[in-house]
Formats: sequence, structure tokens, C-alpha cells
Amino acid sequence: MHSIGIIRLSSLGDIILTEPVTRALKNNFPQTRITYFAKESYRPVLEMFAAVEDIITFEIPGEDEKLGAVKNKTRELPYDFDLVLDLQKNIRSRVILRNLKSSETMTYKKNRLARQIAVWFRRKEGGKHTSEKYLALLDELMVICTDRIPRLAVPEESKLAAKKYLNSIGFESEKFVALAAGASHPPKHYPINQFAELAEIVSSQYGLKILVVEQEHFGYLNLFDKLKSQGVLEFGIGIELKKLAGILENARLVISNDSGIMHLSAALGTPTAGLFGPTHPVLGFAPLGRDTIAITTNEDCCPCSLHGERPCFRDRQYCFLNMTPELVISKVKKYLD
Repeated sequence: MHSIGIIRLSSLGDIILTEPVTRALKNNFPQTRITYFAKESYRPVLEMFAAVEDIITFEIPGEDEKLGAVKNKTRELPYDFDLVLDLQKNIRSRVILRNLKSSETMTYKKNRLARQIAVWFRRKEGGKHTSEKYLALLDELMVICTDRIPRLAVPEESKLAAKKYLNSIGFESEKFVALAAGASHPPKHYPINQFAELAEIVSSQYGLKILVVEQEHFGYLNLFDKLKSQGVLEFGIGIELKKLAGILENARLVISNDSGIMHLSAALGTPTAGLFGPTHPVLGFAPLGRDTIAITTNEDCCPCSLHGERPCFRDRQYCFLNMTPELVISKVKKYLD
């Protein structure tokens, strides 16, 4: 094969979970050029994929123009592919697939119904990881994949920028814990007051500093005022993705909501704990890596939605209420000592 295309337009975590596919293809076909199709906002993470040489991105405008914009740009591409893998399986990815010149195309089996059944019946066992669903296409192609864990390579300039940033706030490598307190849907947010309690325990009992990171500003940061006034906590809001990767690479531990930053941290090889409330690891999005852990209280009502978008239907959100800071600390203690 001379040219392979891979389509996964979004989101951050999903794209990261496709990285083993790109690396396995490159290892099996060293002379093949791998082109990745994604939304423009995810270019930075794809630039950390060692096996991807070309990145074709789409700046998708208004809702009514999405399909037309995707179709027009795809038709204009002067590319011929031996193989194209659709790892998105939605209307836009199908439009790209139809309009590319390719000898062979394959689409991954999303199995959305199986995940929806897990939600309906509150199942907590038996789910297949999303990364394995992507890799199943390689099994069909008889492509050998010996390393099925996502791995990202932070560019040297981003590592230097991260070091400079950490020095500017007085943080040393592996002497701080990063807390990723945001997520795509509010019901997936571990309560910020519990994050603040968690930060106090990490600081007072383990002598580590705290960096609260997120791509966008979120509320109630005043709950961290005490630690910030003591000089042991800083906020890292809206940091450019590759620089953020360099920062997380230097953390002792990352504690994150079920989010893209959780997968980013895990793919960097940093010890990572994912906090799962309305979602659940059985749905296929647990962090992958040697030093990763998915924390859940396995409430009877959990999982209650595929992506955590539905508001809690109970009087209180017990999946997080019962996930006390002390419980989280007990799960990650070995990384803090």
C-alpha cells in the first residue's frame, strides 16, 4: 500500500484512541503515507501522532452548510488512496468516504445499540473498549498490532514551553498533581467543592502542589482561594493543547473527569485517574495505559446516559456524592507516596 486515509472528525478523546491504528498501519506498511481527516480544532493532537504525515482538516461553518462544505473540500483533494478507514461512522464521514478516490474502504462497527442497552439495563460489565473497536478493522486486514495503547509524542518546542510555564509558576516536575475539572457535559463534572477538598488533601498530606487545568473557564474557582493564597495551587485555563500535553507529561498524577484531557494524559504515559459518574467504563471510554484507573461507585442508576449529557433524574447525584475525596485518594495513593 502507498496511501491510507483515516477519518475521525472528533472529539479529542475519540481521536486519541485511534492512535494505535495509525501506528500499527505504519509499522506494517513502512512506505505507506497516512493521511488523517479531522476537524481543524483537533490538528494539534494529530501533530503528536508519530505515524501521521498528512492532516486534512475541515473548518465546518453553520449547521446548514456542514455537509456541503465537507463534500466540496473532499472532491477538491488531489488524492488517491489504496485504503480509507472510517472510524467515525456518521453522515459527514460517509460524505467524505463517498467523495474520496479509494481502491478500498472500511467502516468500524460502532455497536451503539449494545452501549445503549448497557445504559437501559444499567449494565456494568461486558463492554468492549472503543479503541478495540477501531483496532478490529486491522484484525480484518490481518495487520499485526503489538501495542494497543495510545501514545503521543510531544514536540520539543512544546516541551520547552511547558517547562518555561512550570518554572514561571514555581512548579517542579513530578511534584504537582493536575486536576482536570471540566468535561463536555455538566453532569460529568465532579463537584467543584469535592475537587477543592481533594486538592487540600493532596497538598496537606502529600506536600504536592496543585494545577487546575481546563480548556475553558468554569465557575466556582473561588473555592480554591485558600490553597492559591498559600502558593500551592495555580490555574491553567485555556492553555494551547501541545503545551498542555507537555505540562501534563511532567505531572506526578492527573485526576480528571471523563473527558478528552483524561485520554490526553493517559496517552502521554502520565499516571491518570478518570472519575466516572453518569457514564461508566463499560461504555468503552476508560483511560488506557499502564498507570491508569477508572474510578466509579457503581451506583444502581449508573450508567444513565451514553455521553453524560442527561441531567441526573434523582434528588441528588449520588454517583459523585458517594465518590468522596477520601475514596478518590484511596484509589490513587500509590501515585502520591
